[in-house]
Amino acid sequence: MTRRNTWLTALMAIGLTMVLISCGAERTTPLDYTKKVNGIDLSGENWKLSDWGLTEQQVIEERGQPRRRSVVKDGTVILDYADYQYSLLGGHVQGYTLMPQQPTAGGVKVGDAKSRVIEKYGKDYYTREQNNYQILGYLDKENELALEFVLDSGRVTVILVSEFAMFQPS
Repeated sequence: MTRRNTWLTALMAIGLTMVLISCGAERTTPLDYTKKVNGIDLSGENWKLSDWGLTEQQVIEERGQPRRRSVVKDGTVILDYADYQYSLLGGHVQGYTLMPQQPTAGGVKVGDAKSRVIEKYGKDYYTREQNNYQILGYLDKENELALEFVLDSGRVTVILVSEFAMFQPS
């Protein structure tokens, strides 16, 4: 992937992340599926931070200065690193997006087919639509995490990992 394509994909990931976490009356969230799927263990997902809920300053202390810092109109802060983009809501990390070259713990990356996601993570998933994007998701009920793969034409375009708290009313 060229440097330009990497930057374009990164910008698209930021934009899509914001679209997916933005408020909307008809939107569904991973929480809507907690009683519909059994859930899987997502504790192995590596995101290079010591814990959830870190402040921006704590993320910078652990990871160094981000390549880019963005603030969207709802106050969400996005810290962009080469491998991950961290979403801070209410001043604390509640989710992250994997950059295109960064695989999940199961080895899935942007560009992989939907069938590979199911092969690696199993059939205990939900699907939902959000702003015309198809999303295939897995839940870890014990750790209160959601792993979501945004699909376009059967291929992964964005990978998101979020705490359930990201979708709960403040």
